[in-house]
Amino acid sequence: GQRYLGFGLDRDKHAGELKAALGGLKGPLMKAAQLLATIPDALPPEYARELSQLQANAPAMGWAFVRRRMASELGNDWQAKFARFDKEASFAASLGQVHRATLLDGREVAAKLQYPDMSSALEADLNQLNLVFGLHRRMDPAIDTSEIAEEIGARLREELDYGREARHMRLY
Repeated sequence: GQRYLGFGLDRDKHAGELKAALGGLKGPLMKAAQLLATIPDALPPEYARELSQLQANAPAMGWAFVRRRMASELGNDWQAKFARFDKEASFAASLGQVHRATLLDGREVAAKLQYPDMSSALEADLNQLNLVFGLHRRMDPAIDTSEIAEEIGARLREELDYGREARHMRLY
């Protein structure tokens, strides 16, 4: 907008607003922003700085969400499967959050909850990201963003596969 329409933009303020908006949205767009923030020179420095904060400071969903999500995965008696389950998330990210828990046999575990409908949200968000990258290609054809979009899509789909993650953890 600034280049073509002459709109002024306070980039620091806008970057902070974008971080706040994406942090509240959760999901694949937030994850894509996290990924982009790690690629040198992919974003202006103000945006990279703000969006990199989403790596460790994503807001967690509340206890009501946790109860509903756990019940949908493990049944209404899900709490009986744990000796202890922390109500507060230990870590929250773009696609899910983690809670400390203790199984009935005493083993300490990390219960990882994926936010609902992430697969369909991922595909919708990737379509939006492709639109943004398409606009970028028209404004600056020197950089072909199609491979960037493919790579981001592949990595995000991998992150949604918690079974794959568990297999990799066992292999490790």
